[in-house]
Amino acid sequence: MSLAGMIDPTKYGKYPVILSDALLGKKSKEVYTGVRYNHKPDPTPSLAKLKPTSKSSSTYDLSYNDGGLHKYQGIRASEDGQYVLIFDPSREAFVLHKVDSTFNMNLIRTPSNKDAESLRQEHP
Repeated sequence: MSLAGMIDPTKYGKYPVILSDALLGKKSKEVYTGVRYNHKPDPTPSLAKLKPTSKSSSTYDLSYNDGGLHKYQGIRASEDGQYVLIFDPSREAFVLHKVDSTFNMNLIRTPSNKDAESLRQEHP
């Protein structure tokens, strides 16, 4: 998003909230998915790979490399009542979207620690 499309959340302003096409029952090409980490990477990677694990189709692996391999493993959950507000600069409004699913990811490997159990204890 360009700087022209950003707002400053610390400044007062009035913006309408609009329901997304999907919430209005119309066809939509957009799907919103969240990722929840038990330990947030710092800095957050701009590019990561998410794929089903080879052992199970219900668990997923997320990995990225920032000079060393970081891996997370977790499940995908679809819960009702999960929404996200996204600012639409062309309409100068926030659009409310339903979150399709959330990946709940647990850290299982860092460049300095390959012991998944010790990472689970360190980052519950």
